[in-house]
Amino acid sequence: MLAAAVHGRADILVTDDRRAFPPECVRESLSVRTGDEFLNWVADRSMPLVMRTLARQIDYYRRSLVAEDKDAVELIAHLRKAGASRFADRLENHLADPSGR
Repeated sequence: MLAAAVHGRADILVTDDRRAFPPECVRESLSVRTGDEFLNWVADRSMPLVMRTLARQIDYYRRSLVAEDKDAVELIAHLRKAGASRFADRLENHLADPSGR
């Protein structure tokens, strides 16, 4: 995976296995982040983009499953279960107060 990232001139490598990519093995211009860190990095740069994507995910989620009661709360719970707990907290806080106060 590291070779592909370097060959593809990636700026960020997203993995939850940081032990496989110690700093001495990663070039300076390549940032290694967990999924949670990456999602928060994206949110730092464009929360409106994140919220539009969340709305599309919820729509897809509802259409692809039998139950119609799928919503942001359940999707956020899945993010938390997948290891993106800080990002899930951030989405919950944003949905509670979209102004960011």
